[in-house]
Amino acid sequence: MIFGFTLTCLRLQKGMRQKAVAHGIGMDPSQLSRIETGRKKPPNSDSLIKQLATQLELSSEETVLLYNCALADSQLGDFAVGATFEQVSLAILFANKLKQLTTAQITAITAIIAIDAKSSNNRTSLLAQHSSLESTP
Repeated sequence: MIFGFTLTCLRLQKGMRQKAVAHGIGMDPSQLSRIETGRKKPPNSDSLIKQLATQLELSSEETVLLYNCALADSQLGDFAVGATFEQVSLAILFANKLKQLTTAQITAITAIIAIDAKSSNNRTSLLAQHSSLESTP
């Protein structure tokens, strides 16, 4: 997700169309679209990132940024696929702060998550009950 967002920003900064970049690196435009929108994992291939950097005429700093974004997405794993930029940003922020949390803070966060999960289950249960009441003659 971070990789795709960054790649899109860099491509737009350079004034290049997605289709032109895709064809320039020998990729189907729909595949590049899925990468940019976070529906497909970023490439774990250095050569593909190098091809993108060459095609987009990236500076060395921009190329390093693209590598780092691919690394960040790979560390997030499947979570990043399909997640919003805000969700991924929160996950990274949380991951960076995780080691600094006290036991009390971890307990509080766990309780909040449990409350939310319980609320979701209750809403689902209430909806199911409501649906069954409506369907009875």
